[in-house]
Amino acid sequence: TPTTPGIGVATYITATITDDGTISSANLKWGTSLNAITNTLSMSGGPNNTWTNGTAIPGQVNGTIVYFQIEATDNAANTATSSVQSFTVGTPLSPPPSIQYWLLIEYRRIYQSLDWSY
Repeated sequence: TPTTPGIGVATYITATITDDGTISSANLKWGTSLNAITNTLSMSGGPNNTWTNGTAIPGQVNGTIVYFQIEATDNAANTATSSVQSFTVGTPLSPPPSIQYWLLIEYRRIYQSLDWSY
């Protein structure tokens, strides 16, 4: 959250994790290089099998691609790792500006004095 983090905005990831037993732990791994997802943040379980990182991914500069994946372990010590996902930091796309205008037409009557006398 948010889906397109703004420049310098700390980010939290929420995932739905299910198992036939119980989930004993989950970690969010992240990095700014696809080949170096080396930072690890613990996740906490919430209602409806949702898990969220307790510490945010720190805010990043404009254009940074943040790669992340989630690793979960169940009560039988089985571990699963999600596929790598990513988001790009920057200003979310917004609609173009709306331009309103008014047309003011001013009519001026010009009177000319004519002398029709002979």
